[in-house]
Amino acid sequence: MSAGLSLRGLAARAGTFALGPIDLDVPPGAYAAILGPSGAGKSTLLAALAGHLPAGGEAALDGGGLLGLRPEARRIGLVPQGGLLFPHLRVDENVGFGVPRGERRARVAEALDVVAATHLARRDPRTLSGGETMRVALARALAIRPRLLLLDEPLAAVDPAGRDALLGVLAALPGRLDGTPVLHVTHDFEEAFRVAGHLAILLDGRLAAAGPPERIFARPPSAEVAAFLHVDNLLAGTFEPGDAGLCTFRRGALVLHVAGSARGAGWVAFDGRAIVLLADGTRAAGSSARNDLDATVTGLTPLRRDVIVQIDAGGVELRARVTHEARAALALRPGARVGVLLKATSLQAIERACG
Repeated sequence: MSAGLSLRGLAARAGTFALGPIDLDVPPGAYAAILGPSGAGKSTLLAALAGHLPAGGEAALDGGGLLGLRPEARRIGLVPQGGLLFPHLRVDENVGFGVPRGERRARVAEALDVVAATHLARRDPRTLSGGETMRVALARALAIRPRLLLLDEPLAAVDPAGRDALLGVLAALPGRLDGTPVLHVTHDFEEAFRVAGHLAILLDGRLAAAGPPERIFARPPSAEVAAFLHVDNLLAGTFEPGDAGLCTFRRGALVLHVAGSARGAGWVAFDGRAIVLLADGTRAAGSSARNDLDATVTGLTPLRRDVIVQIDAGGVELRARVTHEARAALALRPGARVGVLLKATSLQAIERACG
């Protein structure tokens, strides 16, 4: 049983790019997504752990040091971008590459079963789809019975249908790996949220956030992380002390009551679904919302599942999200007047860090 992965002050360089220092813990059996934009250091982190880049600091796996071991001695399964199968070997031969001969048949069968690819065993890898290629690459990494599994953008070259099926395979991995932790690199928010129980966000080579995905998405720890996650509303302004567990946020003529005790310069962040829109001249009876505003619709952006409604409230643009049915029922259109309700507890105060 794995003791998990522990990083303390991990640092590495790839050309002029510097990664770290990074402190991160991935518990035994955890599936962790490493999320960040291109160039943030995600693949550099995997390369350092796999032993393909020199690294400083400390990395412990199964309770023992990792960085002092040769790459082949680390027993880490790495699935590179695109899979990179050996074109001259059949699928089963690819999966068995590097596995002791006496155990090869059993391990290949086991690994192909885990990724639901037993039917591909005799195929030429050049005839595989993107999704099938990644299943085989994943099986090859699993066949060595790794102590740590690293996935570098495994779905980047997979079509939508194959991607959805492969996400199901990946999400089921923790129950099949006997405590082996997984690090899954991606820049796709939905992908990270679907498969991972732990999330780490890398920005410019730094660990900007770590924890459960639902907590980080709902309450980004900084304005930088909120901006990266494309939070619908991120407003800079100032906080003043209030009462009854509230503080007051001001940005120009816009005044919002926010749960908490923030003060000084900072930001308010909130999802567009937190905004309740009402037809002009109506009010929600018995509403507990502490923020009751008047606004004007300035634009609408229809999406597949909902509609983003841009509104002007006190000279500040806010972005609400409503269903297509609500858009029709409220007759929302540019220039329409609407009421706005916002609960103080739906707003997140982010104070500006000192120093």
